[in-house]
Amino acid sequence: MGTPQKFACMMFLVIMAAFMIITYVHDVTKMACLNEFGDFGNYYFYAKAINLKYPIYTLDDATIERLRIQFGMPPFVHPTLHSPSYLFLISFIAFFKYRPAITLWLLLNSAALLITLLLIVGMICEERKDIEKWFLLLTSVFLVFAFQPLLENMAVGQVNVLILFFFVMCLYLLKRGRPLLAGLLLSVGVVIKVHFGILLLFFLWKKEYRVFLSAGVTLIILELLGGALYGAALERDYLFAGTPLFTYYTARDTSSGNICVPSLMGRVFNQPFFTNHPLVIPVAVFIISLFFMVYAFSIARGRTKGMDMKFMLEFSLIILALFIVFPHVMEHHFVILYLPIVVIWALLIEHFDPFAPPLRRGSGSTPSKPWSLGGGRRGADPRAVIAFLISFLLIGLKYAWGRFPTLGGGLISLVTGLKLYGVIILFFLVAAMIRGCAPGAERR
Repeated sequence: MGTPQKFACMMFLVIMAAFMIITYVHDVTKMACLNEFGDFGNYYFYAKAINLKYPIYTLDDATIERLRIQFGMPPFVHPTLHSPSYLFLISFIAFFKYRPAITLWLLLNSAALLITLLLIVGMICEERKDIEKWFLLLTSVFLVFAFQPLLENMAVGQVNVLILFFFVMCLYLLKRGRPLLAGLLLSVGVVIKVHFGILLLFFLWKKEYRVFLSAGVTLIILELLGGALYGAALERDYLFAGTPLFTYYTARDTSSGNICVPSLMGRVFNQPFFTNHPLVIPVAVFIISLFFMVYAFSIARGRTKGMDMKFMLEFSLIILALFIVFPHVMEHHFVILYLPIVVIWALLIEHFDPFAPPLRRGSGSTPSKPWSLGGGRRGADPRAVIAFLISFLLIGLKYAWGRFPTLGGGLISLVTGLKLYGVIILFFLVAAMIRGCAPGAERR
């Protein structure tokens, strides 16, 4: 790329990235002033209640209402499924009034998001020397801040950005040869949402035994710490009283806002035959879930030498499989997909130079395979580019189906699965890259 063209391209990307960041700051500031932040409100309520030694998993409605008024909160508290360990980790927010606590929470999440992006880009550029760091960083800023799940996450005060931060920190520390600290950070993400515990099995599967043991021991210590601080009775209530975890994680939520295979199948097959034969859908869901999880672990088999981009893709593949089959997946959960999105984007642009002169037929720089990243300057396979763009648009665009009751059941409700289809496309694209059948990943 010539210097004038390169400078013009860089300035355009700087303006684009600045525009996206300023828009994000505006939107989040507006939220901080106007939104009620339902999910954060739940974190805040139970962090304060547990600090006051209330039995938070068995509170009656009258006590919840009295405490809500006492804490100066809007009326949206619902039963919590978070562990005492997680509430202990976020207990610092209970020392602030509600609105200042919201501001602190948004600042914390925004800072974690920026650090996470810098870490991902840094790890990629450390391994792939052909990628221009400024180009990857500026284009990744656009991908991150143009992603509607991010605003959904911030609008309700969800914790998914912090989960992503802890997972990326885990990978970063593993790359730096600190597996014990990596396991500790992994366990914090798992404490927040326990279904990510499957990632411990991933590290065991990859023979990263020190990460697995460190994470497992840290989880046990955190649970024991929660029991010591708040009493064993509270730990027992967390597991068995109120809304037990098993009941929640196996319940069928067929609302259009739930983006996963179990929910979509419940909507599509909401017909008399299936309601009269209640085992048909659960068996079908089990078979599909088993396929995605077994396929993901089979693709991620074998120990990787060090923490490289292949490892990051394998880690992401397990998360994608979990999002496809887990019975409760909301749009805001998809901010955790920033890891595979940025990694795939980096692989697609690795040899891309929009100002390079066209390759002449028969020149030595022409790759042996058309559009392959194995050599040559214009590497991205158009099939992979199209799959990535479709996936990103399906997941990242702003649209919802809650206002269309006619889409609530039958075959027409297949339309409500567009974001799920985007996740599935991304799943198979990541799997293809790991296997070396798409640009950017060599066969191993």
